[in-house]
Amino acid sequence: MDFFRPYQSTFTAGVAAVLLFFYLLGWSRVSKRKRMAPQAADAWPIIGHLRLLGGRQLPHITLGALAQKYGPVYSIWVGIHPGLVVSSWEIAKEIFTNHDVAVTNRPGTIAAEHLGSSYAMAGVAPYGSYWREMRKIINIALLSNRRIEILKHVRASQAEVSVKELYKTWLKGRNESGHVLVEMKQWFGDLTLNVILRMVAGKRYFGGGAQGEEEEEARRCQKAIREWFHLLGVFALKDAVPFLGFLDLGGHEKAMKETAKELDNMASKWLEEHKRKRCSNRVTDQDFMDVLLSLLEGTNPAPGFNVDTITKANCLNMITGGGDTTMVTLAWTLSFLLNYGQWLRKAQEELDIHDITVSGYHVPRGSWIFFNIWKIQTDPRVWSDPFEFKPERFLTGHKDIDIGGDQSFELIPFGFGRRVCPGMYFGLQMVRLTLASFLQAFDVSTPSNAGVDMTEEAGLTNQKATPLEVLIKPRLSSMIYD
Repeated sequence: MDFFRPYQSTFTAGVAAVLLFFYLLGWSRVSKRKRMAPQAADAWPIIGHLRLLGGRQLPHITLGALAQKYGPVYSIWVGIHPGLVVSSWEIAKEIFTNHDVAVTNRPGTIAAEHLGSSYAMAGVAPYGSYWREMRKIINIALLSNRRIEILKHVRASQAEVSVKELYKTWLKGRNESGHVLVEMKQWFGDLTLNVILRMVAGKRYFGGGAQGEEEEEARRCQKAIREWFHLLGVFALKDAVPFLGFLDLGGHEKAMKETAKELDNMASKWLEEHKRKRCSNRVTDQDFMDVLLSLLEGTNPAPGFNVDTITKANCLNMITGGGDTTMVTLAWTLSFLLNYGQWLRKAQEELDIHDITVSGYHVPRGSWIFFNIWKIQTDPRVWSDPFEFKPERFLTGHKDIDIGGDQSFELIPFGFGRRVCPGMYFGLQMVRLTLASFLQAFDVSTPSNAGVDMTEEAGLTNQKATPLEVLIKPRLSSMIYD
């Protein structure tokens, strides 16, 4: 966040200070009547604690350090908005057991408005009849276990094609020791984007001889998706201090509009292609866009949205949510395996064995609640040596953990409650298939056997900040890659 600059006029600062004074006066009266969560110190006028979240340290690290001082639940000010930071699985369980409906809505932000097609995307839509209807359609038409199983050939064929193309890269570029250097974040990203694009829009950008204009469009799509995730995790000034939003310091709102326009243009092109096929009766295998058009035709799902807007918004929602998160998970998993070589070897040995083809505080209405998942999932009370890579945890003491978010709140990679990720089953299938295909097909190491840089990058997903460059060498018979 780079919008903390001196105010452009003393008058603007004065008006803002007066407005904030009266807002805080009302808050203080409420806090005297009810027991409030402890508030983090050092809030600044107008911007509150935003300066703490805009420094060089990643926000979840900063919030985690504050939890050490103020406890597992404490309050902050996000500009003029009160916020509650939750850093323990017990309190997360309490909230989603006793107050699930009350916290199902998400704060209305500038990012959600611009990047979520004015809240037409189910992922950012307010809790209500429209959200429930779209969630039902998404679960049945794209992400049900049955639908994922029907489309398993898409995942399998793409993994096979990607492994073969990686082998071709090795054939062309191997050095004297029989290795070639590749960047795995890009490889994982191409593979996962191809799978989700084929499932959602019937498109395939990477592999199969794609080049020229198609390759260029693919890179634009990847860049826009990455920017979408980055900007969706940004606090724009208008979110924190609405009456100063016209300044757009940092240019975040402008960037959001540009990214949204880029993605909408792509989705519009796909939509027109689908409509032409429908008119000429050339639809064979229905993708998610086809299903949405069929289900929504002649309906009025929500006031203010037409069928085209809803179709494009929710297809983009599935593409952004299904592609980037899987790539990030794969990149981090391989990074840990490389830094803990014994587990890399164990994973490959296991693959060789099988013939695998592949609290008590008052929270005022309107407060923003931040679940510090990183802090919850590194709780030393639950996980011994939480920052060590120990996959054996899930074979012994934590073998019965439920990652679906209904029972085991100690590990919640897919969220919880009514907003639990509908793509959980898809994500698990993609990560397992992709990683297994790669590890079975190639020996992998780092240049000079150096440790992998584990620096993190801020954003909605916790992206690996640096490239993941590795040396690969085929470990199977050459006929496997033909």
